[in-house]
Amino acid sequence: MTLEVVAFAGHGCVRLASGAGAAIVSTSVGPRIIGLFRSGDEDNVLAVLPDATIDRAGEPPYRLLGGHRLWAAPEVPGITYQPDDRPCAVTEVDDGVRVEAPADGAGLIKSIEVCSSDDGWTVDHSVRNVSGTTVTPRSMGASRSCRSADACSSRRRRTPPGRRQTAPWCCGRTRIPPTPASA
Repeated sequence: MTLEVVAFAGHGCVRLASGAGAAIVSTSVGPRIIGLFRSGDEDNVLAVLPDATIDRAGEPPYRLLGGHRLWAAPEVPGITYQPDDRPCAVTEVDDGVRVEAPADGAGLIKSIEVCSSDDGWTVDHSVRNVSGTTVTPRSMGASRSCRSADACSSRRRRTPPGRRQTAPWCCGRTRIPPTPASA
């Protein structure tokens, strides 16, 4: 597995490459996986949406950006659509990288760890809740149309707490209560 700093879709990123292909994780915004490429293929499996926005009452529009991101339910604008346009901390880990954003306006600290695995990529999501609201983590990918159903499955699979997923289209189902003030 190789790791390099790159620019992609107008963002600072890290590119991880292995025999399975390449994954590009944004570091100047996010964290998001904004590029996913099969070995020998130049087509990004994930959609990049640089101009797509959602209007928010009294706030600047939320930029969708595309790719794969971690979000939290309930899906209400004050929680779900907090801008993720801040630079992230990057840590190299065994066979991959961990990218963590500072707390957003809803008090959630989100991170994504992407590591090379035998047959592709392992994606671990993490939410640390420093707000007073209980939320549920979700992961969402904006996929482009693909040549094979296996490569672009949009189905969501249940994940027991603490388990790893090997596909970026999976959805955690763990409730994250607020972190006690003493933690």
